[in-house]
Amino acid sequence: MIIEVVGSAGSGKSTLAKALSERLDNARLELPPSISKTENIPFFVRNTLGIFPILPSIYLRRKGRYSPWYHFLFTVILNGWHKVLDQKTFKVNSIFILDQGPVYMITFETLFGSTMFESNISKKYWERTFYTWSKTLDLVIWLDASLPVLVERIRKRETRHGIKGLYDMDAYRYLEAYHQAYDSVISKLRINSNKLKVLPIDTGQYSLEDTINIIVNHLQQENHKV
Repeated sequence: MIIEVVGSAGSGKSTLAKALSERLDNARLELPPSISKTENIPFFVRNTLGIFPILPSIYLRRKGRYSPWYHFLFTVILNGWHKVLDQKTFKVNSIFILDQGPVYMITFETLFGSTMFESNISKKYWERTFYTWSKTLDLVIWLDASLPVLVERIRKRETRHGIKGLYDMDAYRYLEAYHQAYDSVISKLRINSNKLKVLPIDTGQYSLEDTINIIVNHLQQENHKV
């Protein structure tokens, strides 16, 4: 089973992903392939060739302030990571928990990357990406909270974040844009797959322990259906 935990900054996704990997039997936290590891060089070479036709749009038509390098890495990973995960799930009967997985990457590209459907080549690539990942993922746990709660949590963190210095209304607009992008991406993924389940949870209403219990109960109910 492959589960991705998603949500806006401040929703608690990284904390939950780590806690779930420790709580669930036979679960492990799975990270995307890292380009800094020598053993992943063949993966990045192979999947760079796979996105070669859309490379110009990645470098020339990005919408945000982020370096083209981020968009390149995310697009390469989206192109081939599903095959790595499929092989691992075939060999090992485990629950793989993803933090900053494909839903996050596609959402990031939706907000800051190249225009996805500006050409037939780009359109076909992203349609294939949505289809592939809709078949790979089994469950998306979508964390959220009210905008004031999210902003307060982010401002209390020691780590840097772009909205820390923003006025409340500007911070709210930033987070709402992420929420809408997640909603759009998740909706497109669900259109392509009947097996993909989405579990929304308001972490402003539930503690970490309560959130874990909700997820465990959901998984047990799904297992009984099989």
